[in-house]
Amino acid sequence: ITQQVANLTPNNGAPFVGRSAFAHKGGMHAHAMALAPESYEHLPPDTVGNTRRVLVSELSGKSNIAALTSTHGVVDSEVTKAVLAEVQRREALGYQYEAADASFALVVSKAMRNFTPHFKRIRYQVEVSGYGSIRHGSNTYARSAVDASHMEYERSEATVKLALPGGGYMHEVAEGNGPVA
Repeated sequence: ITQQVANLTPNNGAPFVGRSAFAHKGGMHAHAMALAPESYEHLPPDTVGNTRRVLVSELSGKSNIAALTSTHGVVDSEVTKAVLAEVQRREALGYQYEAADASFALVVSKAMRNFTPHFKRIRYQVEVSGYGSIRHGSNTYARSAVDASHMEYERSEATVKLALPGGGYMHEVAEGNGPVA
Protein backbone atom coordinates (compact mmCIF):
# COMPACT_ATOMS: atom_id res chain seq x y z
CA ILE A 1 0.00 0.00 0.00
CA THR A 2 2.96 2.35 0.62
CA GLN A 3 3.95 2.12 -3.04
CA GLN A 4 0.41 2.94 -4.16
CA VAL A 5 0.22 6.01 -1.93
CA ALA A 6 3.65 7.22 -3.11
CA ASN A 7 2.75 6.46 -6.78
CA LEU A 8 5.74 4.11 -7.12
CA THR A 9 5.82 1.18 -9.49
CA PRO A 10 5.63 -1.95 -7.30
CA ASN A 11 8.22 -4.72 -7.60
CA ASN A 12 6.05 -7.65 -8.73
CA GLY A 13 8.91 -10.10 -8.16
CA ALA A 14 9.54 -9.16 -4.54
CA PRO A 15 9.56 -12.19 -2.23
CA PHE A 16 6.40 -12.68 -0.14
CA VAL A 17 4.76 -9.32 -0.93
CA GLY A 18 5.25 -9.07 -4.71
CA ARG A 19 2.22 -9.64 -6.91
CA SER A 20 3.96 -12.64 -8.52
CA ALA A 21 5.20 -14.25 -5.29
CA PHE A 22 2.22 -16.63 -5.17
CA ALA A 23 1.39 -16.75 -8.90
CA HIS A 24 0.96 -20.10 -10.63
CA LYS A 25 1.05 -20.38 -14.41
CA GLY A 26 1.52 -23.90 -15.78
CA GLY A 27 -1.47 -26.21 -16.16
CA MET A 28 -0.07 -29.12 -14.15
CA HIS A 29 1.25 -26.70 -11.54
CA ALA A 30 -2.16 -25.07 -11.13
CA HIS A 31 -3.79 -28.50 -10.86
CA ALA A 32 -1.33 -29.56 -8.16
CA MET A 33 -1.95 -26.28 -6.32
CA ALA A 34 -5.65 -27.06 -6.18
CA LEU A 35 -4.89 -30.44 -4.62
CA ALA A 36 -2.07 -29.54 -2.20
CA PRO A 37 -1.10 -25.86 -1.98
CA GLU A 38 1.39 -26.52 0.82
CA SER A 39 3.53 -28.53 -1.60
CA TYR A 40 4.25 -25.38 -3.65
CA GLU A 41 3.99 -22.60 -1.06
CA HIS A 42 6.00 -22.60 2.15
CA LEU A 43 3.32 -20.48 3.86
CA PRO A 44 -0.22 -19.36 3.03
CA PRO A 45 -0.18 -16.09 1.04
CA ASP A 46 -2.68 -14.36 3.35
CA THR A 47 -0.24 -14.59 6.28
CA VAL A 48 1.87 -11.90 4.53
CA GLY A 49 -1.07 -9.92 3.12
CA ASN A 50 -0.84 -11.46 -0.34
CA THR A 51 -3.15 -13.63 -2.45
CA ARG A 52 -2.72 -16.71 -4.59
CA ARG A 53 -3.10 -16.06 -8.31
CA VAL A 54 -3.65 -18.55 -11.08
CA LEU A 55 -2.49 -17.06 -14.36
CA VAL A 56 -3.80 -17.57 -17.86
CA SER A 57 -1.15 -18.06 -20.52
CA GLU A 58 -0.04 -20.25 -23.39
CA LEU A 59 0.90 -22.81 -20.70
CA SER A 60 -2.62 -22.93 -19.27
CA GLY A 61 -4.54 -26.13 -19.11
CA LYS A 62 -8.04 -27.03 -18.03
CA SER A 63 -7.14 -26.58 -14.35
CA ASN A 64 -6.09 -22.95 -14.81
CA ILE A 65 -9.20 -22.12 -16.79
CA ALA A 66 -11.51 -24.05 -14.44
CA ALA A 67 -10.04 -22.26 -11.41
CA LEU A 68 -10.54 -18.85 -13.01
CA THR A 69 -13.92 -19.45 -14.65
CA SER A 70 -15.34 -20.72 -11.36
CA THR A 71 -14.87 -17.19 -9.98
CA HIS A 72 -17.25 -16.06 -12.76
CA GLY A 73 -19.85 -18.67 -11.79
CA VAL A 74 -19.03 -21.12 -14.59
CA VAL A 75 -19.74 -24.76 -13.78
CA ASP A 76 -20.35 -26.02 -17.33
CA SER A 77 -17.31 -27.95 -18.60
CA GLU A 78 -18.23 -27.07 -22.21
CA VAL A 79 -17.91 -23.36 -21.41
CA THR A 80 -14.55 -24.04 -19.75
CA LYS A 81 -13.38 -25.90 -22.88
CA ALA A 82 -14.58 -23.04 -25.10
CA VAL A 83 -12.73 -20.49 -22.95
CA LEU A 84 -9.53 -22.58 -23.05
CA ALA A 85 -9.75 -22.92 -26.85
CA GLU A 86 -10.33 -19.17 -27.28
CA VAL A 87 -7.47 -18.22 -24.93
CA GLN A 88 -5.08 -20.58 -26.75
CA ARG A 89 -6.21 -19.24 -30.14
CA ARG A 90 -5.73 -15.63 -29.08
CA GLU A 91 -2.40 -16.29 -27.33
CA ALA A 92 -1.14 -17.76 -30.61
CA LEU A 93 -2.08 -14.43 -32.24
CA GLY A 94 -0.09 -12.46 -29.64
CA TYR A 95 -2.72 -11.67 -27.00
CA GLN A 96 -1.69 -12.04 -23.35
CA TYR A 97 -4.01 -12.65 -20.41
CA GLU A 98 -1.53 -12.96 -17.52
CA ALA A 99 -2.17 -9.39 -16.36
CA ALA A 100 -5.47 -8.78 -18.13
CA ASP A 101 -8.21 -9.96 -15.78
CA ALA A 102 -10.89 -7.80 -17.42
CA SER A 103 -10.00 -9.12 -20.89
CA PHE A 104 -10.26 -12.68 -19.58
CA ALA A 105 -13.64 -11.85 -18.03
CA LEU A 106 -14.83 -10.71 -21.48
CA VAL A 107 -13.72 -14.02 -23.02
CA VAL A 108 -15.65 -15.88 -20.30
CA SER A 109 -18.73 -13.69 -20.80
CA LYS A 110 -18.68 -14.28 -24.55
CA ALA A 111 -18.26 -18.05 -24.07
CA MET A 112 -21.27 -18.02 -21.72
CA ARG A 113 -23.17 -16.07 -24.41
CA ASN A 114 -24.19 -13.31 -22.01
CA PHE A 115 -21.90 -10.53 -23.25
CA THR A 116 -23.54 -7.16 -23.91
CA PRO A 117 -21.30 -4.38 -25.27
CA HIS A 118 -21.51 -1.15 -23.26
CA PHE A 119 -19.90 1.02 -25.94
CA LYS A 120 -18.36 0.94 -29.41
CA ARG A 121 -14.74 1.97 -29.76
CA ILE A 122 -14.28 4.59 -32.45
CA ARG A 123 -10.55 5.10 -32.01
CA TYR A 124 -7.76 4.94 -29.46
CA GLN A 125 -4.12 5.94 -29.20
CA VAL A 126 -1.47 5.17 -26.59
CA GLU A 127 1.85 6.98 -26.35
CA VAL A 128 4.70 6.02 -24.04
CA SER A 129 7.64 8.37 -23.88
CA GLY A 130 10.70 8.55 -21.73
CA TYR A 131 13.22 11.24 -21.01
CA GLY A 132 16.60 10.90 -19.42
CA SER A 133 20.15 12.09 -19.39
CA ILE A 134 23.54 10.63 -20.18
CA ARG A 135 26.83 11.30 -18.46
CA HIS A 136 30.13 11.67 -20.26
CA GLY A 137 32.94 12.38 -17.87
CA SER A 138 31.93 15.22 -15.60
CA ASN A 139 29.25 16.50 -18.03
CA THR A 140 25.57 15.51 -18.08
CA TYR A 141 23.60 15.85 -21.32
CA ALA A 142 19.80 15.78 -21.39
CA ARG A 143 18.24 13.99 -24.36
CA SER A 144 15.18 12.04 -25.36
CA ALA A 145 15.49 8.41 -24.37
CA VAL A 146 16.05 5.95 -27.17
CA ASP A 147 16.12 2.96 -24.85
CA ALA A 148 15.30 2.18 -21.25
CA SER A 149 18.92 2.07 -20.06
CA HIS A 150 19.04 5.75 -19.13
CA MET A 151 15.41 6.76 -18.62
CA GLU A 152 14.77 8.81 -15.52
CA TYR A 153 11.17 9.66 -16.30
CA GLU A 154 8.57 7.72 -18.23
CA ARG A 155 5.07 8.90 -19.12
CA SER A 156 2.12 7.10 -20.68
CA GLU A 157 -0.75 8.95 -22.31
CA ALA A 158 -3.91 7.29 -23.59
CA THR A 159 -6.69 8.80 -25.70
CA VAL A 160 -9.94 6.98 -26.44
CA LYS A 161 -13.15 7.95 -28.25
CA LEU A 162 -16.25 5.83 -27.67
CA ALA A 163 -19.81 5.78 -29.01
CA LEU A 164 -22.31 5.26 -26.18
CA PRO A 165 -25.61 3.33 -26.42
CA GLY A 166 -27.76 6.46 -26.02
CA GLY A 167 -26.19 8.07 -29.07
CA GLY A 168 -23.62 10.20 -27.28
CA TYR A 169 -19.86 10.10 -27.46
CA MET A 170 -17.12 9.99 -24.85
CA HIS A 171 -13.66 11.33 -25.65
CA GLU A 172 -11.09 11.01 -22.84
CA VAL A 173 -7.36 11.61 -22.39
CA ALA A 174 -5.34 10.56 -19.34
CA GLU A 175 -1.69 10.25 -18.44
CA GLY A 176 0.34 8.52 -15.77
CA ASN A 177 3.20 6.23 -14.89
CA GLY A 178 2.26 2.77 -16.11
CA PRO A 179 -1.36 1.80 -16.75
CA VAL A 180 -3.53 4.81 -17.45
CA ALA A 181 -6.99 4.72 -15.87
